[in-house]
Amino acid sequence: MRPVDVVKKFCPQAKSAYVAAFENGDMLFLNHGVTTPIRLAHFCAQVFHETGGLAIEWESGSYSAARLLQIFGVGHHSAAVTSDEADHLAYKPEAIFERVYGLGNPKKAKELGNTQPGDGYRYRGRGLFQLTGRGNYVRYGRLTGHPELVDEPDLANDPELAAAIAVAYIKDRYKGGGWEGMKRAVGNSVAGGGETKD
Repeated sequence: MRPVDVVKKFCPQAKSAYVAAFENGDMLFLNHGVTTPIRLAHFCAQVFHETGGLAIEWESGSYSAARLLQIFGVGHHSAAVTSDEADHLAYKPEAIFERVYGLGNPKKAKELGNTQPGDGYRYRGRGLFQLTGRGNYVRYGRLTGHPELVDEPDLANDPELAAAIAVAYIKDRYKGGGWEGMKRAVGNSVAGGGETKD
């Protein structure tokens, strides 16, 4: 089964750009080890989770105060957004992302490589793995042969580049272990428990 067939079967609301990434990605997936049913299942499980069934191209930031507290509130995220902050930030994407990913959250900003005012919003999640943070845009721009990604972050939604970033991410960093790391992280939910085999 081709990866695009899985997309069409399980993600009827998929954005056309994502469908195109899978439609044109056969050689990319083959060259990067998406070559067995279990690897395809792991890859798709993670991608479908990150993108809401391939319906989300980027983090919109259109969060209510209640949703901000669920995702970024005290005890849920290093930003530890308070109720008063959530009321002030609600439905203000630039302010939200600067507060939770940018210089308003120094710990997360350092982790993501966000060093300039506005980086939190500029480098919010995009693409198949919702790539986030200046440091990741630099890293995966370099690994995919697209160093311009850091200057043009919307390129992470380009169908071919989105797919290239996703497979590079798995091979490079997924839980520190590439495909084996992915199997450890999502294997039980994909395989229904027990040992997962390629």
